[in-house]
Amino acid sequence: ELENCANAHDVEGFYIATFRCGTIALDTLQAPLMERMINDLWPYKRRVEYHITNMRKEILMESARIFRQAFQYAAAGDAERASLSIKAHMQGQKAYALEHVPFD
Repeated sequence: ELENCANAHDVEGFYIATFRCGTIALDTLQAPLMERMINDLWPYKRRVEYHITNMRKEILMESARIFRQAFQYAAAGDAERASLSIKAHMQGQKAYALEHVPFD
């Protein structure tokens, strides 16, 4: 779904699909406390991610590739590589947000 949205330059669909991926990952972890903590923070994350996604339309395909790769690692049982690839992507998103998103 992420790749289809990225190919179609469908920012809204990409944004929605990104959080669907996160929901699937949380469900897979079977960690209720972590899930509750993350869900409590998601409204803020969603606002920032929506803003970033609209500002960075040119990286949709790269983001979709990273998510696909992470899911392939996870499916192969390599949770460490899956985690590292998503973490690196999120660190880049965070750096961009801190520089470009008005937080006031």
